[in-house]
Amino acid sequence: MRLRWLEWCLLFLCLPLLLFLNLLPFSKFVYLSLAALYALSVILACKPDFTVTGQPLTQQTALRIVLVTASIFLFSRLAFPNHFLSIPALHAKIWLMILLFYPLISVLPQEFVYRRFYFWRYSALFPNSILLLLSNIAMFSFAHIMYGNMVAVFLSMLGGILFARSYLQSGRLLPVWIEHSLYGIAIFTSGLGHFFTSVLS
Repeated sequence: MRLRWLEWCLLFLCLPLLLFLNLLPFSKFVYLSLAALYALSVILACKPDFTVTGQPLTQQTALRIVLVTASIFLFSRLAFPNHFLSIPALHAKIWLMILLFYPLISVLPQEFVYRRFYFWRYSALFPNSILLLLSNIAMFSFAHIMYGNMVAVFLSMLGGILFARSYLQSGRLLPVWIEHSLYGIAIFTSGLGHFFTSVLS
């Protein structure tokens, strides 16, 4: 159990903190990929029948996606009007690359590590499911300190609530991956993506 706590601290506390302090070389995506590969190796070693595909989106999830996406654009327009729609307007090539690659190289590793791996691997560390859920939301939000602003941390906390809830309801990775991808694309399209990358600053 102590080794598992050490693993938890290294993955979900130390790694984001080191990235925030810029103490590690290479891109953040390198470490996200390495974390996902480590999680996959642990799962395959312990649960060889693991699968990452799941049920299609439900009507309730589809409605939530529409409402949350609309809220993202409204929040961006009201809170940060100078950034609204600025990424597709001023950085069209980067925006198109985000549409193509963000779901695969960013969202999929995140959801694999923070949902599938986290809830399976660390359920024994917490005395009840509520604390496990709260810890998951907190760690997902904390991971985004690497972007150096509280907007990213706050939005990630809200996203963490939605993604954890969605995953626990379905027990599948596919629906939450789709949901996370669509919200992320909405964030970058609306202009809030400035808070999630230094490339656009």
